Amino acid sequence: MKKRNRSQRIYRSGSIRSQRRKNMETTETKFRNHISIVIERFGTIFIGIVIVLAGSALDDLKEIVKHMDNLKEHLADEFAGASLFLVLFLIALFWQLRRWAKTYISIQGQAIVIEKNTWNRKVQTIGIKHISNVNLSQNILEMMLGTCTVKLDTDSFSTADDTDVKLVLKKEKAEWFRQTVFAIMESEGNRSGAEVYAQDTNHQIESGAYKETAGITDEENGKNITETTVTANVNDMIWHGVFAINLFAVLLAVGGIGGSVSKLLSGIQEGISGQNILEIISGWAVAFFIGATAVWDTVKDFIKYYQYQVTRKSDKIYISYGLLKKVSYVIPVKRIHGVTVRQTWIARIFKRYRVELINVGMGDDDEEKDAFFLLYQSRADVIEKMQKLLPEFAEAIELPMQRQKKSVILLKAIPAVIWAVILLAADQLAKEIIGAHFLWINLVCAGGWLVVLVILAGGYVTDAFACDKKSLAVSSGVFGRETTYMHYPQIQYFSVNQNIVAKKLRVVKGNAYLLASASDSRHDLPYMPEEAVEELKEYLLAR
Repeated sequence: MKKRNRSQRIYRSGSIRSQRRKNMETTETKFRNHISIVIERFGTIFIGIVIVLAGSALDDLKEIVKHMDNLKEHLADEFAGASLFLVLFLIALFWQLRRWAKTYISIQGQAIVIEKNTWNRKVQTIGIKHISNVNLSQNILEMMLGTCTVKLDTDSFSTADDTDVKLVLKKEKAEWFRQTVFAIMESEGNRSGAEVYAQDTNHQIESGAYKETAGITDEENGKNITETTVTANVNDMIWHGVFAINLFAVLLAVGGIGGSVSKLLSGIQEGISGQNILEIISGWAVAFFIGATAVWDTVKDFIKYYQYQVTRKSDKIYISYGLLKKVSYVIPVKRIHGVTVRQTWIARIFKRYRVELINVGMGDDDEEKDAFFLLYQSRADVIEKMQKLLPEFAEAIELPMQRQKKSVILLKAIPAVIWAVILLAADQLAKEIIGAHFLWINLVCAGGWLVVLVILAGGYVTDAFACDKKSLAVSSGVFGRETTYMHYPQIQYFSVNQNIVAKKLRVVKGNAYLLASASDSRHDLPYMPEEAVEELKEYLLAR
């Protein structure tokens, strides 16, 4: 009898342990967003409403002062308006709070499940194997609250808008969440979220960075890559801002200042009057605004990329930077499908280069489009750091680029002639409509044609290509230059076209389509010799 009771107790104890294990698998990794997400979602709308109402209240206050004899009626109207606003505000706040309370995130097996139980139940399931990277960012409010935004980018090009997810979590939980996701990704289906969670019960934080107990160590991955970190000092950041200056902003600044100086000189010659003073002040105000905008283009990069740091650790790239908004990217190397080297007009003059990564899912948000890998620096420094941080593309970076054949100038002349005919016809039509001859019409048309020639000439000089058995590189641009390096396995397909003149010249141009986000998927191939195209086809078929 005692033995049976003992066996029953053992069975019951085993059942309890089994139930606890089952509960852990289903509930331990289930959580909500941090409640501050309500402030982030609702705060901007609320501030906008308050500004509008404040302006309206000032106008109403003037009316109240004018009609003090009807003070009660005016106050009653204001109270009714304020009450309506308060009711609408409370309804919107209640909806956001309910949305937060009824939304749960969980890691179930090999998937992340987001469950929303508001008016209708909606379950969003994202396979972890389809996640390309997990990014963290902190704005000023999140720095104060100790929270951060978690952005999940997926490698599905067609459903990127539907599958990309943003969460707001406490910083420690966000770091744990990211490492757990990467640990499951690296296990290639061998570990579930519950197993990773059980392995990492302590969730330790050391020196402000999450201890990667949930991830697979370098020894487990069998990687022999030495951990390398690249940082930038203040001098590097300042020069980066200088080389990143936009040519259009500079032209605006010069034009604005020149116009203001011209206005000041003409005002002095005509005699200073009240009207002239106002025109001069307004002109200088515009010039100051335009000049400040050009300066901001330099300063903003220093602020945005403050404390820039890139680390290669095992099979991941860690990128972090930011002053007013801190950003942290972790990108698996196998998810990097290409590398882009950019140069602005001033960077081309001083031979400086900036490197960006092409990663599926990343770049579909405005805040991600300017995310870079290496700051502006010399070519020798770029090659040296690429060999340490991303040796997978270091060899491609060193490919010698081949410029287009001189016979391509004939192909470039065709659009130049077409535009000349169009602008000449526009010039004659404008004169017929106005009914008089004006020199400025000729100047505008001539200037337009000159711009066309500069664009065509700049494209001819800049466009180039290179290929070997592993990689393809293409360059394009007019004043600046953009060179993209890609490996053949990541190229989905390429298409070529050839008009009559190109056929006679035995050159072909086309497009290469890379597995990447919309802004990085299509890359124009310059005019290439037919032999090079055939060679490229063989490389693509042999991948």
